Amino acid sequence: MRLNPSENALSYNSPSRFTDPKDLSYMLDELPDTVEEVCAAASQQVIHHNLLGHFGIKYEQRAEMTRVWPPDLQRVLAELQRAPPHNLTGRRPPKYRVIGACILESHLLAGFLRHRSFKVRVRVGYFRNVENNLPLTTRFWLNALAARGVDLKRLREDSRGWEREVRELTAKQFAIRHRIEHWICECFSERTGSWTLLDADKVFLKAHSGITVPFALPSKYFIGASDAWKEMRTTADFDSDRYAEEPQDGRSHIRSQMLSDFFSLLNHDVAGQGESARSLSFIKERSYDDLSQSELKDLDRLAELLSGNPGVDDLLTFYHDSDTIALPDAEEDPYCFLSGERHATR
Repeated sequence: MRLNPSENALSYNSPSRFTDPKDLSYMLDELPDTVEEVCAAASQQVIHHNLLGHFGIKYEQRAEMTRVWPPDLQRVLAELQRAPPHNLTGRRPPKYRVIGACILESHLLAGFLRHRSFKVRVRVGYFRNVENNLPLTTRFWLNALAARGVDLKRLREDSRGWEREVRELTAKQFAIRHRIEHWICECFSERTGSWTLLDADKVFLKAHSGITVPFALPSKYFIGASDAWKEMRTTADFDSDRYAEEPQDGRSHIRSQMLSDFFSLLNHDVAGQGESARSLSFIKERSYDDLSQSELKDLDRLAELLSGNPGVDDLLTFYHDSDTIALPDAEEDPYCFLSGERHATR
């Protein structure tokens, strides 16, 4: 019998391998009690690598800042404890934040909220409908890439040529309505019996597109990987470049995003590190063009499942029924629901 939504959500009370504070859990005891306030606290701890220029941090200053990868909460907390204000509630200047991106931000927020007994899961997909202001977006990428030192040699030797190429690429992505890879949280509401999208980083869309959003991100700005897969499989004139993220083409990237979403829902964090070579190859390096008909059929079934807000029992059943989707690392992860087949209401 399928569990009701509230019972299914209980599974996401407990930590995962990247959201477990371990011996530094006492640092989280000072966090506020409401979702909004926890989101605000989380937003002060990490700085997105594409927002370094927005916050006035130059390329030369990056070397003095801290990076943590994979996005392990315990390691992030240790770094935050070392830098002013040495806690999670004081004002933390950008230069003392941990450099990361949405993968780090989402796992950090999930860990914070779970410590406060909220039911939270990390979801994987893309920003959408953010093509709002081409001049602003162009300036954003010029500043972001310069601050990160991307193609630094070219920038220093031929700044005009470098800038022209950035402008041309931004205009092309704007024209095809390019969708940006994004990892985000969902928090379960007992009052409504539903999940709400949460994004700890409100600054990104404001800097990139001039779009002001609350921490509860409106769904019109996010498309889950499963819906992107269904769009790709049913749209005759589908433009793969819309979802491309180097080194992957768009179709292959959608597949890896959907698999990351699936295993995240099974409480196995997949962030591109800490996996065996076999797992990395299966999730990140498999090309869409090389997929068999059996694999495509399973992925179509998975897209339907994930689009329908499945419960943990549904996810486990799909995993065991599939002939083409298996991840030994997930089965061996003690936090994962596959490990020992821990029941959703444990």
